[in-house]
Amino acid sequence: MDFSIISRFRLFALSRFFPLTGILSLLIFIPCLIFFADKPLALWAERLRAAPFGGVYRDLNPLIFIVTHGTTAVAVIAVFYLYGMAFNARVRAVATSMFIAFMVSGISVQLLKHLIGRARPRLSMTPLFLGPTIQPGFDSFPSGHTTVTFCMAYVLSQRVPRYRALYFAFAFFTALDRILGLAHFLSDVAAGIALGLAAGILVSEFIRPEGSPDGIFSKKTNPYPAAPNTDGPERSNAL
Repeated sequence: MDFSIISRFRLFALSRFFPLTGILSLLIFIPCLIFFADKPLALWAERLRAAPFGGVYRDLNPLIFIVTHGTTAVAVIAVFYLYGMAFNARVRAVATSMFIAFMVSGISVQLLKHLIGRARPRLSMTPLFLGPTIQPGFDSFPSGHTTVTFCMAYVLSQRVPRYRALYFAFAFFTALDRILGLAHFLSDVAAGIALGLAAGILVSEFIRPEGSPDGIFSKKTNPYPAAPNTDGPERSNAL
């Protein structure tokens, strides 16, 4: 049975209720975070870095930088893609999805960053927006690391759901690191989460590499399969 566009969209909305609700909630609260939470939290992070914990964090920072860097993500994706080409088409399809997610979220967030032109916490603790700019240090909103990691975490949770808790734990760790490192404000991270989840939903539903299961909008998808016929062979209507 081929479902109408309205039926497919309804199924899509219901199955993505919680991510979509989370995105909407974040977008609503971002202005409040900018004016009431960003500066106090950034000052707290600055004091924390000066505390004994700050020394441990600074010692671990080079390792955290490598683990959360985009180059590392691309390298891991390339390894899985090559493995998939040789041994497993599903692994190759997942790796392709991850690369697409990386590109879609990365390009989107870089465009927004330089169109909005917000100063990073290291430059100004108060809200400072220049508008379109390529000036260094004025690319804080949204957080790029957060956007990409949440997009990839969402796509992975749809392709390989068994370890979804691990994917999102890593994404939240990355977001926390961006705040503690005074690279971003809380509102930057919140916007990154919203943008990353939105990009992840789009990639998961509309971009299906060969070898991936069908999505919500695929014509092959039927959430209401016909009940099996228990009355024996169907009678012919022919006389």
